[in-house]
Amino acid sequence: MLPGISWVRAGLGRTCNNLGVALAKLNRPMAAGHAFEAAYGIMALIHGAGSPEVATVLLNWAVVLEKRGALRGSIEGVLTSLTARRRLYGDRSILVSEAKNNLGINLWKLGAGDTGLKAAEKELVDALFVKTQSHDENLPSILIANSSTNLGLVRTSLGKYEEAVANFEKASGHYKLLLGNESTEIGDVWTCSNSLRNFIFCSCFGY
Repeated sequence: MLPGISWVRAGLGRTCNNLGVALAKLNRPMAAGHAFEAAYGIMALIHGAGSPEVATVLLNWAVVLEKRGALRGSIEGVLTSLTARRRLYGDRSILVSEAKNNLGINLWKLGAGDTGLKAAEKELVDALFVKTQSHDENLPSILIANSSTNLGLVRTSLGKYEEAVANFEKASGHYKLLLGNESTEIGDVWTCSNSLRNFIFCSCFGY
């Protein structure tokens, strides 16, 4: 191989990954998927399949697959990324916790039954714990807000309504400080929280 060829290829891989991120933000998941596929091929060749560079591409690719509705493909990507990140960074890294967050919400969306929901809850609880421990509790965090929302959704499906309300309220506190009261995110968690509160109230009084 000629000197510098690996460097050029690595640069091309990063460019493809960045292109995929940009296309995903433009709501072009099909084109973004093609860019991430190309980035994966290049990065795996240059850095190895278990490298952090490949793990990052796989996580981005998995998110796009989820948006396209290919949940099983997304889960496979997240699992591969999670395995690589665990090996490289250990189980208590923020990068690992974000992969766990994505795995948990994908398991919920897949509708994998009670066993799948419990697995999703476990991954999300662990992800939220790591994010909370790694973050200044006096500052809002979009990562904590997202994981709290996802955990609330899973616990709602599991019938753990009071715990779900607590998760939604935690998320709303972070979203309010970060995005304001008019954001879509805070509107969604307020809707979930209020619906569950009404359900719990009606259940208690036999309505």
